Amino acid sequence: MAMDPMSSINFMMSLFMLLLSNGGGTDLLDAFPTDGYWQAKQVTVTVDQLLADAEHPPVAAEGHPKEAQIRQLMAIRTLGQQKQARAIPLLKNLTNSKDPFVAEYAAAALKAIDGQLFQRPISQTRSLKSDLSLIPAKVDVVAQWVAGRGNAITISEIITGFPGAAGQDNFKTLDKEILEIAERVGNARIDSISLGARGVGEDSGFVVVVLHGTYDSQALAQFLKDKMQMTPRQGANLQGVDVLVHPQAPVAVFLAGDQRVIVIAGPEKKSLPIDDVAAALQNGGGGLSAIADEMAKNAPGDGDRIIWAVAKVTAAMRRDSPELKAFKSGALTIDRKDDVYRFELKGAGDDAAQVADGAALWTRNLEEGKTSLKNELTKHPFLKPMADVMDSIKFQADGVKASMTGVFTGKPWSLVQIFQGMVMEPPMPSVELQPLPPPATEPAPQP
Repeated sequence: MAMDPMSSINFMMSLFMLLLSNGGGTDLLDAFPTDGYWQAKQVTVTVDQLLADAEHPPVAAEGHPKEAQIRQLMAIRTLGQQKQARAIPLLKNLTNSKDPFVAEYAAAALKAIDGQLFQRPISQTRSLKSDLSLIPAKVDVVAQWVAGRGNAITISEIITGFPGAAGQDNFKTLDKEILEIAERVGNARIDSISLGARGVGEDSGFVVVVLHGTYDSQALAQFLKDKMQMTPRQGANLQGVDVLVHPQAPVAVFLAGDQRVIVIAGPEKKSLPIDDVAAALQNGGGGLSAIADEMAKNAPGDGDRIIWAVAKVTAAMRRDSPELKAFKSGALTIDRKDDVYRFELKGAGDDAAQVADGAALWTRNLEEGKTSLKNELTKHPFLKPMADVMDSIKFQADGVKASMTGVFTGKPWSLVQIFQGMVMEPPMPSVELQPLPPPATEPAPQP
């Protein structure tokens, strides 16, 4: 069956926010609790059953080609969570497995049995540079994000602090949908995301998103063909790369091996830079290659930085947001140390008086927001993390430049709780959907 557009956006946005806000977990399976998995599979959990599934999982059911992989990984994870010492010999053997994720999950389970925290390796600067070089040069916004380290948070743990039944139903529905997708495409991991966008806020343009991690490209290709009605692009001839397009929606997906997915989308098919990205893949770089090294100096990596972004403030942005009228460009950085996130947003204009007025407007809006939020805290205590963030924010103007700094302390997924609690959308329908074009954008004037 094809997928309904609005349900697709609700589901994918909720899942995407969950994974990106999950401080140490960006596997698809990280969002799924083991007890929920065994309940869904109607399995009575025993040590013998877990050992059997971890070593030789049952054959996958028809239409769920990755069911055996998911069952094995969940069995390994459960053995670690239960600290089953009987599993140690098997888990040690599985650390030599060549199957995707198995060796790492076994190593994590051994650490858990021993009462230690397992830290996954994070993305390296080299891949961040190469991913950045695939983005077309003439873009308004460039950003990168890299996975942090720490413990993964499951949907059930997020639900515990969730405000309101409607918001809880949204994430409860994700349990079923994540399992459905996982048993079709297998486990998948996002290590980093590189993004470039042009024409933000207008009626044409594009966004290019490069996801770097680990996944099964053949299984994902089949899923996109079967469930999203995507087809191979005519004339695409890239060795080792599948290029899929949708017959109606302006979206294209490049499956470049088992470590990189590139998604291109926009309001109009004619504005999508499919040929530019294809050429960059074929030539080992393109658009932003010339400045990738310089830009990567601000990029996330082995240190504390997890997000950086630079943007040209377009005419559309200034038209729609009075707070941006004084600025021509902006930059954002977010650094993480344990559960403390420090962010800095910088803006630059060409008129010091206008920049000062802009900073004053931001300050006034902040104070009004803080007053309004304090009035809501008695009724909605889940908003306190947001109130703490707002209390930490400071503005400063210096000539034609201005900056905003602030601190968030806690688990990032609590911000997802706030977002969903404020929106209070009805429960998401089933994930039998079809892709919907992203919000309208338009190319900015070329420099």
